[in-house]
Amino acid sequence: MDQAITAIDAEAKIQSQVVRFALELVADDMASTLMRTARSTVIKEVQDLSCALYDRHGRVVVQSNHAPMLLAGSTLTMTEALKAMARRPVAPGDLLIANDPYRGGQHLMDVAMLAPVFRDGALIGYVGAVAHHSDLGGASPGGVAGGLRDIFSEGLCFPFGKLYIAGQENPDLFDLIESNIRVPHKTLGDIRAQAAACFTGVRRYLEVIERFGLEVIERSAGLLIQETEQRLRAGLQKLPDGVFTGEDVVDDDGITDHAIPIKVTVIKQGDKLTVDLTECGDQVAGNVNCPLATTLAAVQYVFVIALDHRVAPNHGCFSIIDIKTRHGSVVDPKRPAGVSARTNVSLKVQEATLMAVGKMLPGQIMAPSHAQISHVAFVGTDPETGRTFVYNDIFGGGSGARPMKDGRDAQDTHLARFMNTPTEMIEHEYPVRVHCYELVPDTGGPGTYRGALALARDVEVLTDKTVFSRYGDRQRFPVQGAAGGGVGQPGAFILNPAGAARPLKSKGVDELQRWRAPARSWRGARRRSRPPPNRPPRDPQSAGGDMPRAISRVGAALLLLAASTAIADPARADMKSLEAAARKEGTLTWYTSHTDGETAEAVGRGFTAKYPGIQVVVVRVTAQVAYQRLVQDIKNNQAICDVFSSTDVGHDEALKAQGKLARYMPENAAKVSPEFQNFDKDGVYHPTGAGLVLITYNTQKVKAEDAPKTWRDLLDPKWKNWVSVGHPGFSGYVGTWVVLMRKQFGWDYFDKLEKNRPRIGRSINDTVTMLNAGESLVAAGPAATTLLSADKGNPVALVYPTDGALLMISPSAVMANAPHPNAARLFLEFLLGTEHAEISVKQRQESLRPEVVPLAGAKPFRDVKVVRPSVEDIVKGIPEVIEQWRDTFGG
Repeated sequence: MDQAITAIDAEAKIQSQVVRFALELVADDMASTLMRTARSTVIKEVQDLSCALYDRHGRVVVQSNHAPMLLAGSTLTMTEALKAMARRPVAPGDLLIANDPYRGGQHLMDVAMLAPVFRDGALIGYVGAVAHHSDLGGASPGGVAGGLRDIFSEGLCFPFGKLYIAGQENPDLFDLIESNIRVPHKTLGDIRAQAAACFTGVRRYLEVIERFGLEVIERSAGLLIQETEQRLRAGLQKLPDGVFTGEDVVDDDGITDHAIPIKVTVIKQGDKLTVDLTECGDQVAGNVNCPLATTLAAVQYVFVIALDHRVAPNHGCFSIIDIKTRHGSVVDPKRPAGVSARTNVSLKVQEATLMAVGKMLPGQIMAPSHAQISHVAFVGTDPETGRTFVYNDIFGGGSGARPMKDGRDAQDTHLARFMNTPTEMIEHEYPVRVHCYELVPDTGGPGTYRGALALARDVEVLTDKTVFSRYGDRQRFPVQGAAGGGVGQPGAFILNPAGAARPLKSKGVDELQRWRAPARSWRGARRRSRPPPNRPPRDPQSAGGDMPRAISRVGAALLLLAASTAIADPARADMKSLEAAARKEGTLTWYTSHTDGETAEAVGRGFTAKYPGIQVVVVRVTAQVAYQRLVQDIKNNQAICDVFSSTDVGHDEALKAQGKLARYMPENAAKVSPEFQNFDKDGVYHPTGAGLVLITYNTQKVKAEDAPKTWRDLLDPKWKNWVSVGHPGFSGYVGTWVVLMRKQFGWDYFDKLEKNRPRIGRSINDTVTMLNAGESLVAAGPAATTLLSADKGNPVALVYPTDGALLMISPSAVMANAPHPNAARLFLEFLLGTEHAEISVKQRQESLRPEVVPLAGAKPFRDVKVVRPSVEDIVKGIPEVIEQWRDTFGG
């Protein structure tokens, strides 16, 4: 009998793990829906979000793999939500919205949504999503300013109202929100995206229940929660009994200069664990106070990773620790204390707790890290659209040294785990230019194992009267070294770092005029100095640093003055005279989206090899980003770009119409293949790149005979979740392909493709990366990058679709205000010459010169059925399909 019971228990436990991963896929699907349809970069790029599934009792069963700091908040929020639902019952299709920091929330910008899950009329569970919103009104644009005094100045506060009723928007609540925010086109889009994620979760939760049965789901949920608690309790046995302390300090509250002490006392006695935070400082006037939900998450996170980091993060995490706080302290403030910059406190609680645990487990816990978030917001009016923009960004820093390894460079905090915001996305979305994004060497204290390298970003904002709000820390009191290691350097926000540099307060708001600039911030991490037996101590002078530098250069003027030698005839130059004049200029700047970065750099080197002494500054970005950057140059009367190469011929047509391109007919224009001659009737821009867009696939997971043979084959349901494509809002290649597909099949093609839930990158080259990683199995991808990847041994191959591969013809032109006009013209000659064609075919691009043939493994485009929209189709169509794409796929 006992053996039979044991067998049943084992079977139930195995089944619970299967159910766990099925439910985690639901949570991840919710998160994917939110990221794909959100409008703000802080959600779709930084991924400041979390999604969770709850049982009928409101217990967390599973979470998406995102921000750990939202774990405790999801539980406390649900506790308050259950009270609200007891007063105002919910029905199918209802959706609650809440963000009150004093009712289980984090801070006002972290909005929670909860949807009930009904089956056959019975309430069987809940789904929830939390996401950081860029603008919810309040005194400070962007919601990230330090120095605010109460939550009333921080933005709108939602008290568990019904955002949706029976699946329909609550118009009164939406009108209220829209009337109190600065960027409704962004915020309302994000709110609807978050709601869509919740409704997706309800649908997918029910699908899993139908698959396994409600009884199995509920039994498995109970077992999962029980298992997490049991494993963490087992982990407690590793810890010695005793009293252990850790201390840290917050620089200030943004209003006064008084430091804020953080002290954590861990008391372990047998199977009881108490964490005492009552000796932390009193709540303060500024908005660094930390609400209880975030405080609890900081402590719980430390013990989960210390005791058993592989457990499922669910309700079972909460019962093993008795966390004591003092109401009215900085870690458990009284309403209405400001809390929007709470991370400055919560992360010090985390670090102090890690210090205490490090004394319990000597040599097993990493050294402290930068332990703060540099959160910045730039708010102003976009000069191109006339709309208000809110550019929110969160900067990571350096993690501390690990027991046997250096720290990890450019990491976010433990509790957040946010992603990097790509430079291309920033410049595409906002009127800004990123001048610098780099790791900073030698920026921390010495030790056998160094803390991680710093991170720096310099941002120029190209508009007047920009409001710069921010909060950060570790700028007065640097991190002390662990085990005798050196001290990490403090951080800083610096206005105009390239000019008359001026430090700014770590928490505050400033209005900046054009040609002024904020800010760099550095956070140092500790070094660990105790050498292992097999590794000699490192030279302190050679140790790398851990000083993240978050920053922004708001508008330091960039003016290039270049003397140039005039040429006799701008339409046609004598090559010897042109080369002599180009050598006097010595350099040129090339904005290009024609190839990947590796190929573009190879072209630049090839030109310099042919014309020693003339350097090419390669600025390789996606087509839309290159064009936006150029437009910003023009609007600000800046002459930077010499040669502009885009994959979107619409860019060249627009620039030509505005008189921004120089008319120049290269000598080599008559020597390319006939298909590329007389491309522009006015002879202003000229084809210098060509490539094919076709079907690609992963050869390890898809047999050649099973791969799609036509574009319509990508719509087959068997490829659901396994198709990858680029984004027309970034890539001219993708934009032209979308125009072609729409012309051939109508937009219905993309409505059907959306049902296959494709993975969407930015550049068309991203599809190759996803194939290599096995994240997708088939793609609409570039021939060249795919062949290059195959050459390196990656499992990818091409299919030439029977309904026609897209032949992309990409032009280049000399700018009318080119600072180096002669070098620019010489470079255009090179792009049309034999040497460039040879470089192109080595990089698997198409050859424009008839005497240069492709390498083995690729068909010449003349031997392939190719199709191509007309220039008129492309010019008119790409802006249209970008908008249609956003409506269909989001963001």
